[in-house]
Amino acid sequence: MKPKIVLQLALITLTFVLIGFGLTSCIQTPSGGGLFIRSTNAVPVLSTNDTIVLTNYVTNVIVQVNPGVTNALGLGQKLAKEAPTPWGGLAAGALGIVSVVLGAIAKVKSNKAALVPALIAGVEAVNHAETKESIRTVATAAGVQPLLDREVQRLSRGK
Repeated sequence: MKPKIVLQLALITLTFVLIGFGLTSCIQTPSGGGLFIRSTNAVPVLSTNDTIVLTNYVTNVIVQVNPGVTNALGLGQKLAKEAPTPWGGLAAGALGIVSVVLGAIAKVKSNKAALVPALIAGVEAVNHAETKESIRTVATAAGVQPLLDREVQRLSRGK
């Protein structure tokens, strides 16, 4: 093989090895394992009537790409810039596309996670027994009833 091709293959292999180590290292981060981590933040919401100011807190669930994955992708892009043309550009472009896709997935997961507390609060506010029983039946069939019970209890304690 030509030395130039060997160098290109070595740089590409090194990039993917480092990305693999980055993905593996995200499992060891304190914030959790996998590609995404969930976090929550409480936002104060003020409401007033003529004399009293009430402060309620709304908890937002945010899903974001694990920092270990983000760091690995950044390192891979730096290394890809060092690779000769056209391989470096192709590798950097592929890593950029992966970054965009992971960000989009995190946004979709955040939106879905934000729906659950709102839906539970609405059902609890109406307190309609038939609706609750119907939800319990569907959740049991889907195998998520224990998770749903825990989430309802967690949100009920927050009142």
